[in-house]
Amino acid sequence: MNYIPRVSVIIPVYKNPMNLKEILRAIFNDSYQEKEVIIIADEPDDDFFRTDFLDRCKLIINNKRIGKVESLNKAVKIANGDYLIFLDSDVLIPDDLISRSVQVALNSNADIIDYVKLGYGNKIIERMASIDYAIASAFLEIGSKFSRKTIALDGAAFMIKKDSLINVGGFDHFFAEDLYLGLKSYVHGLKYILSNIEVRVKQPDSIKKWFDQRIRWSYGLSEWILNNFLRLIFYFLRTPWFFISFIIFVVSPLTSLGFFYLISAPFVNNFMMLYLFNPVIKFTPLLARFPRIYLVYFTRFFAIFTGSFVLTMIAYSFILKHYRIKYRFYDLLVYYFFYQPLLFATYMLGFAIYVLKVRVELNWKV
Repeated sequence: MNYIPRVSVIIPVYKNPMNLKEILRAIFNDSYQEKEVIIIADEPDDDFFRTDFLDRCKLIINNKRIGKVESLNKAVKIANGDYLIFLDSDVLIPDDLISRSVQVALNSNADIIDYVKLGYGNKIIERMASIDYAIASAFLEIGSKFSRKTIALDGAAFMIKKDSLINVGGFDHFFAEDLYLGLKSYVHGLKYILSNIEVRVKQPDSIKKWFDQRIRWSYGLSEWILNNFLRLIFYFLRTPWFFISFIIFVVSPLTSLGFFYLISAPFVNNFMMLYLFNPVIKFTPLLARFPRIYLVYFTRFFAIFTGSFVLTMIAYSFILKHYRIKYRFYDLLVYYFFYQPLLFATYMLGFAIYVLKVRVELNWKV
């Protein structure tokens, strides 16, 4: 007799859930029968109780806020599933998410089944954040090709064996609880696989919402990196491909520094002087009036900018086409020239906030 695992879908909710109705509709449209849905709601408002399909779910209502981490651990305790699927209430899922997830799990015998996360939204900031998500998914996909482990998770949507989650101690009380769970899964040798199942994640629809979200994320990322710095260095040496893909995404606004280093190398400068400037100056006397060192610097800057821009645009175009994301060329220009520098600034600000122990509002997390 074929093994048919039971699946518990756990959805933590804070006040008014954004896409809960759509999520539940997709879950109950799924033909997979061995499933249950657990919704744990902190301080739910009246709209929550008017959501369709609630009568088919297990409900845990917390009239006082206990936070996302405590909510997740509380739901795990009452879950009857062999596998647990965790979904944030702002995602959109396919109708066959459970069926396909179980199939991937049984075929791979993986402990953790992750999904490709892609953004959605029509406003300019939503489109920029969606490009951001697609690039992150691409590098995660590249990293997963070389390693069946992960040191970080995006907690918006993923599936894990219940026994495996219990064995690693559940969710820890940190702001970036999903990153910590990923790291613990690596320590305990859990098998990870990134499936081709796509989940759409709602992106902030205003600059303020985006900024608040990214500051929280960078704060959590800083906490995770600094608290586990030596361990992360050790794991980098063991699985460099995952870390390389992660670092490329995180520091993407500074990728041009790599080109700067290469072009600044002495042999490159000598090549430029011998094969570029000397012949050009010979036939252009006006340039001979300028110190050659300035010409070298100018040409180096131009080469850095042009090379970085062209290669980056090509890479972004391939990534967006790979995930079938519609975009216009000016979206990439805005992303490259404005969004990425702003994104890097939020990383630095979040890092400074964490290091300087500035009091911040972490919302519902812990």
